[in-house]
Amino acid sequence: MDITHRKTDKNFILFDEKSRVFHLRNT
Repeated sequence: MDITHRKTDKNFILFDEKSRVFHLRNT
């Protein structure tokens, strides 16, 4: 369970970074 939670958290961080880059490019 702990490993799965870490994996999800890592994916969320990656997604957040991608969104930030996308917003910067879009602006």
